[in-house]
Amino acid sequence: MNNQNINLIIKIYIMRKSLLMFLFAIMTVGIATSCREEKSAGEKMEEGIEDGAEEVEDAVEDATDDN
Repeated sequence: MNNQNINLIIKIYIMRKSLLMFLFAIMTVGIATSCREEKSAGEKMEEGIEDGAEEVEDAVEDATDDN
């Protein structure tokens, strides 16, 4: 084998390794985003109401603590 063949083999190996790493990264991102918990509209609304109630409660406590 001459130098050109060896260089070609090395380039193909590096390209294959890079492609596999890229595919692995894409698959990892896909799996990570698909595992997220989906919330229904009712759950989102309930969470928003609870957050609002907590904010009002904190504001009332802050107002009463000042006096």
